[in-house]
Amino acid sequence: VVCDEARGMSNRFGSLLVVLLLILSSCGDSRYYFSKPGFSQQQYDQDRYECLRAAQQPMLLTPTPGMPAGGMVTNNEMYIACFRAKGYTVTSEDQQQRQQQRQAEYQQLMAEKRVLDEQKRVLDQQSSSLIGQKRVFDEQKRVLDEQRAALSGGGGLQQYEQAVGAYNREVADYTKQGADFNRRLADYSKQVADFNKRLADYAR
Repeated sequence: VVCDEARGMSNRFGSLLVVLLLILSSCGDSRYYFSKPGFSQQQYDQDRYECLRAAQQPMLLTPTPGMPAGGMVTNNEMYIACFRAKGYTVTSEDQQQRQQQRQAEYQQLMAEKRVLDEQKRVLDQQSSSLIGQKRVFDEQKRVLDEQRAALSGGGGLQQYEQAVGAYNREVADYTKQGADFNRRLADYSKQVADFNKRLADYAR
């Protein structure tokens, strides 16, 4: 916390006095997060000490009546710039919250993508199955047409009609499967369109 750290440092510098009641106008109650790959607590404490000392500036404002003149203030921008110069990534609490929110949104989108990918895999399998069934029906129809042409008189007509009836029932069931597949495919397409829209919104 930039403000709290600066107050703590006022005890280390006799000249800073309590005037470090920071004119960090940009600070307020903001908290900052400092991160750096592989850094230790000891290194961070040392860097914090150096950056806070480097960010001290004489107070130029006229003191209020009853308060002593002089003193030092911490320049928040210099303080943060010092940390960044030492290789730290500095983010404010608001930035941290936004990053966490975006990360949660990204994880949610990726979870939805996995669901959509699984739906696509199932639909692809069903599509292949329906295509295979259609080939079978086309072959069955060809055979039935040949049987029909080969019929002479009444011989074999009853058997042929039974085969046609069974074929028609299978085709009707296949047609229902195809209609159900098309409905699920349309629903999947809508989900994909909605997902792509939200993914585009996230990327902005």
